[in-house]
Amino acid sequence: MKIKKNIIFLIFISFLTSGYIFEPKFKAGIIFNREPFNKATIDNYDVEFYPHERIYWLLMSKKPLKAKFIKLQILSSNNKSGFTTFEGVAYTHIYRLNSDSPYYFTDYFVMQNKGHYYVQIFDLNDMQRPITRADFWIKNK
Repeated sequence: MKIKKNIIFLIFISFLTSGYIFEPKFKAGIIFNREPFNKATIDNYDVEFYPHERIYWLLMSKKPLKAKFIKLQILSSNNKSGFTTFEGVAYTHIYRLNSDSPYYFTDYFVMQNKGHYYVQIFDLNDMQRPITRADFWIKNK
């Protein structure tokens, strides 16, 4: 009986250490690109851009998005002290989702200042928990 308990305990520990139980599953994601998204450019995503350059973004979801409206929020950050601190909201916009494409949405924005930015996308009915998050950098040429 003791051997059986030890084997069960070892199996449980191996699941915990492998990350199998606590690994987050993909629900939704966002990627960025310099060009509009299509079949040819979908693999050319990037996270470093220049000031005044169009940044195309694509929200993808494994399940159909139930929201009718989403809110894109871009936060500027400061990494000067070695710790990431948020300076404030750099950009925000509300979009109406297309019922024709419930698994994805795409648009673009333009940032003027260099820095490190975080993007959050919310369902307009649930502003407490973002659908997805990502980050990108604006650097000088």
